[in-house]
Amino acid sequence: MLTTLANSPEIPRPLGGVGDVTGSALCYKPHRPRLRQRENTITSEVTVEDDCISAYWELKAKRDVNTVICRLDDGFTTCRVERLGNLTPDELVLTLPANEPRLAFYDLPFATVDGTRQSQVLLVSWLPEKATSQSRAAYSQALCALVDKLDGSELSIRAREVADLAYDRLASHARAGKQTGDSVDGIDSATTPGGPGLALPET
Repeated sequence: MLTTLANSPEIPRPLGGVGDVTGSALCYKPHRPRLRQRENTITSEVTVEDDCISAYWELKAKRDVNTVICRLDDGFTTCRVERLGNLTPDELVLTLPANEPRLAFYDLPFATVDGTRQSQVLLVSWLPEKATSQSRAAYSQALCALVDKLDGSELSIRAREVADLAYDRLASHARAGKQTGDSVDGIDSATTPGGPGLALPET
């Protein structure tokens, strides 16, 4: 359909190309409804299923799991649990898809600077560069909805590549979060939509 419209002699091709909605103001009207539909999809409210919250509390209770991975349905409207498990940090990396976002709770064990063994529940927002911009935006909305239902003791981490999930890097940020308390007050809340968060430094 797009090819037919673009090749029609009655409708000029936009300067930025068929799919371009960011460059020129000369984008012609047949693409406007498509842009509005995409925006509505991204900004629609995301519903968090109760199983996500139940799994979070099960993880915090130190029962049978240390990992909860959540995903959105194909319409980007509902967030539900995809997988529960006991994973090492390396296994967590292997479990996350290379080209799709995910949200994951992970109970990370680490040692403080004085050698004390502790743990910190991380809320990992996995937004790989290979994912579509629409899916990344939808998972950002889901993150907001999820954080609103939690108790504030989780430490939010944004990751865009595998290196961001290396154990040493996660442990470093967990130690930084513990220094300010479980509520991670004082960490720049602007880095994670809808709540406190900690952005990983650019590499």
